[in-house]
Amino acid sequence: MPSATYSIDQAVSAFYKAGIKANDVVYSHVGLLQLGFPLEMRDGLSAFDVIYRAIREVIGAAGTFLTPTYTYSFCDGEYYDPDLSESKIGAFGNYFRKQENVIRSLDPIFSVAGSGPLARQILENLPNESFGSDCVYARLEQVDAIQCNIGVDLFFSTGVHYIENSLKVPYRFNKLFWGQLTRDGRPQYVPWIYY
Repeated sequence: MPSATYSIDQAVSAFYKAGIKANDVVYSHVGLLQLGFPLEMRDGLSAFDVIYRAIREVIGAAGTFLTPTYTYSFCDGEYYDPDLSESKIGAFGNYFRKQENVIRSLDPIFSVAGSGPLARQILENLPNESFGSDCVYARLEQVDAIQCNIGVDLFFSTGVHYIENSLKVPYRFNKLFWGQLTRDGRPQYVPWIYY
């Protein structure tokens, strides 16, 4: 096994140094491979287990954690099922979305999964628009969430499209996609706007 490069304790310490504290709402793009191998892999824990346990230790049960689980389903002409559709942006989101008490948004392009007291408020009953005025990123702003990318830099911060939409930048536009998604166990053919 390759040598370990970090541990749960070091991850906890790093989150505290980043300014995260108990009860926070934290949104993270996560790149596990860029972090190396956790010491606890020797005890049978995965890199996902180590990072998720560390963030949960810091924010506690009253904190809310969210991470992208983007599928780009409608862009690729695919159906979207929040329970079954795999994230196309890394292993962390795929592990996370399958955990107990995790919910996932119905966005068939830029879905987000979350757990904690504010997850439903942020992820449910969203408009059919990924970066509009009441999108996930607008709601994260309303609850004063912290963005803390783990293993990736700010280049991966997709929420910038919400800011661009708010500022009406001249180089982006709304594009309408149609596709099938599963809502409450029933397939529906719906429109979705990607800015």
